[in-house]
Amino acid sequence: MKKEFNKKINTGFTLIEILLYVSLFVIIVLGSVAFIHTMIETNIKTKTILEAENQADRAMSIITQQIRNSRSVISPNNQTISDTLVLEGQESATSTIIFSNIDNSIVIEEETGATTTLTSNKIIISDLNFKNLGNTNNKASIKISFKVKTQDPNERQEYNYEKTYERTASIRNE
Repeated sequence: MKKEFNKKINTGFTLIEILLYVSLFVIIVLGSVAFIHTMIETNIKTKTILEAENQADRAMSIITQQIRNSRSVISPNNQTISDTLVLEGQESATSTIIFSNIDNSIVIEEETGATTTLTSNKIIISDLNFKNLGNTNNKASIKISFKVKTQDPNERQEYNYEKTYERTASIRNE
């Protein structure tokens, strides 16, 4: 006599296998979400820094170019610091160019009375200073410094950035 054994063939998953697969899937998804979130924050921070630095560099370039092309420095006086820079323009002795900080922006005012804002309202300019270093080789030198800050009203850290800029420029012809 022959005995037959009933063998059941399991074709499904056990509870432990299902829990293992679900756990691995959740770990992979959470890791991916965290990675994507970090990438988005890094992208925002990079754009914020780029915006602030581009504006600060542009403003600094305009100021230094105007100093180099001016005839003389009217204010600040020799070896003094001021929050306003007044230059004698290149065209004539009566033309003036004024740089100052108005409403947290760097502003240039020309003799015609026209004012131009050199920075946007996306960044905050503070501690704008012009120091007249005096004459070096018969050329007045001005040290320019200001602080650039970006800030998100919602206090999100990736939108906050702060940096101090300094540069020195000398008048070419005096």
